[in-house]
Amino acid sequence: MIGEISDRVYVEGSFALVNENVQSTLVPAGGAVGVEMTFEVSGTYIPVDHSTFRMNKGLVGHIAVDGEANHDVCHPVDES
Repeated sequence: MIGEISDRVYVEGSFALVNENVQSTLVPAGGAVGVEMTFEVSGTYIPVDHSTFRMNKGLVGHIAVDGEANHDVCHPVDES
């Protein structure tokens, strides 16, 4: 997920092996992974792999997060 850290990653979808505070994880071919994450800033998040050519074939998703601005995490830029 661009711009977010996973709180918990269930490796290969298993409750037996859980990694915490993970930036990225491997998903084996034909496999699966489960993640939990808390979004601290509203915006649009894009889950990706590094074979970005797949986006041209339609493999893309967006997670839209609505909410109040969180100035503890992200401050607006003054462009004056």
